[in-house]
Amino acid sequence: MKYSIKSLLVLVLSVIFFSSCEKSAVVENEISPTAAATEVFQFTSVQHFQDYYETMNTMYDSDYATYQEIISELDINTVEKKIENDVFTDPIDRYMPFLLDPILMGLANEHFEFQINDYLFTIVNNEYILRTDANDMGLQARLRSIAKGHRLDASTIPSDVAVVTDDTFEGLMTDKPLGVKDISAPAFFKNCDKEEHIAPPKFPGAIIWDWKNKWPEDYALSTRIAIFHAWGFTYEETKTYSYVKDNNGNWSNQEIYKLRASIQGKRVASDCWPSNAENESNSCFFCKNEKARVNKRFKQRHSGNSGFAVHGGSQLTPQEGTTGGLVSYGNDVTF
Repeated sequence: MKYSIKSLLVLVLSVIFFSSCEKSAVVENEISPTAAATEVFQFTSVQHFQDYYETMNTMYDSDYATYQEIISELDINTVEKKIENDVFTDPIDRYMPFLLDPILMGLANEHFEFQINDYLFTIVNNEYILRTDANDMGLQARLRSIAKGHRLDASTIPSDVAVVTDDTFEGLMTDKPLGVKDISAPAFFKNCDKEEHIAPPKFPGAIIWDWKNKWPEDYALSTRIAIFHAWGFTYEETKTYSYVKDNNGNWSNQEIYKLRASIQGKRVASDCWPSNAENESNSCFFCKNEKARVNKRFKQRHSGNSGFAVHGGSQLTPQEGTTGGLVSYGNDVTF
């Protein structure tokens, strides 16, 4: 049965709100954002943004198929849609965004923007977000042009732009924002390999992309393994996408018979002794992507000597009865 975005969100909210002792009323209005004329999703308030984010975050883990259906029907060309619609001949040139949070990837547009009331928010890396006047089109165009992610140069950001973080939802609207200088302020620390590192004061995340295909076979795996922090929690995730090559040599994200994604997250305490570990493995049939995410939900960012190690993998079976297929294992991310 095909559901509308509104009915799906209301249904999910009904379950969430009725099952919570603290939230006894169902939200009557649709919480899906609206698409503004500037091709950015617009939320009416921070609470609206938080309700939508938390609903989708819960669905991402509990009902990934429904989550994908909703995301696919949204009007904006989001970061996630750009990955899935990408067509290329050389895998090195495929779209591999810096953004780590899959929920933000599903709501931020291709310029890493979203809007709350009259403020435009531009994500510049996996910690810092720029807050500006949504009506200032000149500034919006300027911020769209700057490099982001690991290539971000703080000197390219106007000094009077408000800088906020993804620590808390309420912090997006703080009346005491950070300054541009805070983006580039490094901190020194030693992690458990006893090597000194230079990194931002708070753990921004880590990512690795992997590509596997067997020549001359016309199918491939693109695997993304990440550790990231958002809105007070830390997650580890493997996300895998299946690709098929056409007669012209173009790769595109297409359904395959079976996909499998797995993740093994290990953490160490401040004394560098093992703290805990989690594993998850998920499979889907006749699908284009699959994910595995573990989330003990550490409520602190990386600091001191504590750290993370993630081992992720993926597997593709092109058709029923096929043996072998493609395997992408042994991809590790540590921090």
